[in-house]
Amino acid sequence: MKIALATCAELPHLDGDDEPLLEALTARGAELCHPVWDAGDAPFVDAELTVIRSTWDYTLKHQAFVAWAERVDDATGGRLANRASVVRWNSHKGYLLELQRAGVAIVPTRLVPAGSSVDLERLARELQWQRGLVVKPAVSAGSRDSFRLAPEEIGRAHEQVAALLATRDLLVQPFVPGIASGEMSLMFFLQHGALRFSHAVNKTPATGDFRSQPEFRARIERVDPPEAWREAAAAALLTVQERLLYARVDLVAGDDSAPWLMELELIEPCLYLCWRRESAAMFAEAILESAARVS
Repeated sequence: MKIALATCAELPHLDGDDEPLLEALTARGAELCHPVWDAGDAPFVDAELTVIRSTWDYTLKHQAFVAWAERVDDATGGRLANRASVVRWNSHKGYLLELQRAGVAIVPTRLVPAGSSVDLERLARELQWQRGLVVKPAVSAGSRDSFRLAPEEIGRAHEQVAALLATRDLLVQPFVPGIASGEMSLMFFLQHGALRFSHAVNKTPATGDFRSQPEFRARIERVDPPEAWREAAAAALLTVQERLLYARVDLVAGDDSAPWLMELELIEPCLYLCWRRESAAMFAEAILESAARVS
């Protein structure tokens, strides 16, 4: 069975966290390749299933990436995971507002469209966001071009925000103090037709930072999430009508210490497979089950 694990030019051999997955798929007899997503469609069309993995440059060429996903999905009759419709929806963080309307508790969010303007001081005052703001592009990954503004910095950020808004939609959110205790990521994989919880990690930012990625010196450790957090993650996933092969749900403690959704990662998330080796087997079996179903 041919499985393509899509990556980007900067990571032609995939991210190191996917090594356990490669081993698990190879042990199960899969024929693997890891083509660069924008270097030609032939390997994806030829595969029984394409799984999107480390395509982490897509935020720099978003429209081309969505077009690639739609092209591959159409050419293969749905042999892309997750599907192109998921890519289109989940690649723009405006989906958070849809989830909020569906009853999911999210980090409070305002979407500011490209080409418009926003008075951050007025916004923070009206919404009583008194601890400062976090501003991030609606299409971004790895905290790229995201920044925090302390209360006294908000009034000086007009030019910085205006420069981004010239070409990009932005999200404005209140700074959530709970991030100091970490952002918890819960991983799920498809098993027998339903998403099943696999494992979780907590990503604690460096002192004084809000970014939870290891490249910003965040500390990562495997954790056993409280039942309320597992339920919150599962509830968020239930709002997605598409069939998913994998998912990562990122939560943070809100003002009431209850879990708030930060992001629902359905495209190319790091799945922290090295933090639970059994998860690679679970993911590999999900991939092969899905490949058999759609081929």
